[in-house]
Amino acid sequence: MIDNEVSPELCSFIEKERWKYPFKLTSNIDIEKDLKITGDDAVEFIIAFGKEFDVTIVRYKNSFFKRQ
Repeated sequence: MIDNEVSPELCSFIEKERWKYPFKLTSNIDIEKDLKITGDDAVEFIIAFGKEFDVTIVRYKNSFFKRQ
């Protein structure tokens, strides 16, 4: 896998949870800006990610959860 390339498993997860995007997914993708996942959808996406990849999501601190 090249440095900024996203694993096939992660690509499949994103397509399953959302849809296939018309651009290549890289490690530089922003959930809100690029994938257009916001609000409750973002929370559900992060929770689903945690379950799918066995990641404990206790508190996800990121700017997209803060009110601008």
